[in-house]
Amino acid sequence: MMKLKSILTGVVLVSLLGGCTTEIDDDGLRSGALEVPIGENTVTNDELYPTAGDEIDWKMVFLPSPGDLIIFTHWDQGDEIFDVKVGIYDRFGIPIKVETKPSGVKPFTVKSFVPESGLHFIKLTATTGRSIYSINVRHEPNEDGFIAPE
Repeated sequence: MMKLKSILTGVVLVSLLGGCTTEIDDDGLRSGALEVPIGENTVTNDELYPTAGDEIDWKMVFLPSPGDLIIFTHWDQGDEIFDVKVGIYDRFGIPIKVETKPSGVKPFTVKSFVPESGLHFIKLTATTGRSIYSINVRHEPNEDGFIAPE
């Protein structure tokens, strides 16, 4: 009886673990955002795999001054991942700009003026498919980009 119980436990574990096709990373929540460096020659790689449960990646950056935040992404399987959105968010997680990547497009850029220095977030999402992507974040100081309404 004990041997049968051990075998059944093993079968259950194998079936549970065998159903996982990818490891879900911790950056699916803003609190688990991974810091990405800013600079022309810095690239960070990651993957979105919505079918396996990895449909959101959060990244964080620290801006030295107000200015234009530019997010360059390159999607290795750009025609195999769908409904991709790339967004720039403030330190509270409020969207500043969110754009949808056209289907099949591999390189994709989102640019927005950011009126404050400090912590900001980048959110990448997809609804279906799978792709490895590379992300490059750049910052161009720009004190004149924001005019307060009267």
